[in-house]
Amino acid sequence: MSWTPTGRWILSVVFAVLMSGPLPGAEAELQDEVAKLFAVGWQPSLKARSACAEQFSKLDKMAPADRRVPYAYALVHIRQRSYSYAAKLVGGVLEKQPDNLHAWRVKIWLSMLLKEYSAAMSETDRAAQVIGTDPLESPGDVDTSGLEMAAFLGRIYGFLGGPASDQVSGALVETSQEKVRNRLTELQREAFEEGRRAIADRFADMTSEQTRTREQAVVDAENRAAQIKADLAAQANRIAQELKEIGPKQEKAESELKSELSSIDGREQPLLSQLARLESQAVIIRREALPIAADIETLERLAARERDPIERARLLREADRLAILYRRYDAQLAALEREAAGINAQRAQLIAQRRQLQAQYQREIGQLQRTVEELRRGEKRVAMEERKLTKPTTGNTPRVRELARVARAFTTYEQLPLESERQRILDSFR
Repeated sequence: MSWTPTGRWILSVVFAVLMSGPLPGAEAELQDEVAKLFAVGWQPSLKARSACAEQFSKLDKMAPADRRVPYAYALVHIRQRSYSYAAKLVGGVLEKQPDNLHAWRVKIWLSMLLKEYSAAMSETDRAAQVIGTDPLESPGDVDTSGLEMAAFLGRIYGFLGGPASDQVSGALVETSQEKVRNRLTELQREAFEEGRRAIADRFADMTSEQTRTREQAVVDAENRAAQIKADLAAQANRIAQELKEIGPKQEKAESELKSELSSIDGREQPLLSQLARLESQAVIIRREALPIAADIETLERLAARERDPIERARLLREADRLAILYRRYDAQLAALEREAAGINAQRAQLIAQRRQLQAQYQREIGQLQRTVEELRRGEKRVAMEERKLTKPTTGNTPRVRELARVARAFTTYEQLPLESERQRILDSFR
């Protein structure tokens, strides 16, 4: 009777347990300790890694020859995303158990995840040797584990020939694939091809979706560009029209200012003439009043020195008579000054109006200049946006890039059944 590869692996595990593993009575304790390893390491964290290392050291001392222990530790490292160390652990398991299909699947999966495609293809050949060595005893004797592994290997080559085709030599993949297929039985080859086609079909579907999404993105972008162009054209027309209107507004403001200032000047001119006339009159009055004031001062000085009372009285009467005349001149000057003050008050109003008009003009001109500057900046923005629209539309949107990333990610097509593997290891102690 010949053994299937799975049968040989089971036999090797049983032999290892009997020769080197813990005593049957210790299986329950070992199962508990492995369960603790999974419990402390199943949540990714640096603290969990440290606790797992201590628990693995304990397990390694309990059962140094039991390959389930480093395999379980490898599963924990995969859970912790420590893929390189997990691959090293699984490689150690395979050195002792070269027929362990579960370990081969994990090892190949890790090599693919780490993009070590040459190593993965070498490992697929080793796995194919394990499942394809012995023929089936009869047509009804189907080795399901071998078929499952063959389908898995087919999916690996489906990925290498599709999503990863730009990262590995196509000739190398073809050669390795043919070598693996030749090692398989007829049923295994069918499972292999089915797995390979499944990945190829899914990749084709995802590529088609990516293409459709990109094409739709191009159409959407072109529609948006057309709308943006129309909006930019409208903005450019509006800016040009507003710039065209700025000149007349400036001219109007300047013309209105000149007109108002001319009106003020026209109203101020008669006032200046009146002030000049008043000043001329005041000069005449002051000129006529000056000698009278001198005479009064002379008479008062003579009266002060005169000893004859009659003469002194006469001098004072003459001074009083002149003082009456002088006060008339002084009253005339006061009247002229009051009139000049009224005229100056009117001029002050005109000066205030002139300053107000000039300030208003400066504000208007300043606002128009700021508007021009803003419109010029708007012109530059429009020109810049128009230059952007001249760039060709690729449709390379974030959605398209994400579809491309997902379509080329190994885990999109092949997920490692970590939970079921963990449970399988725990169940193996029963």
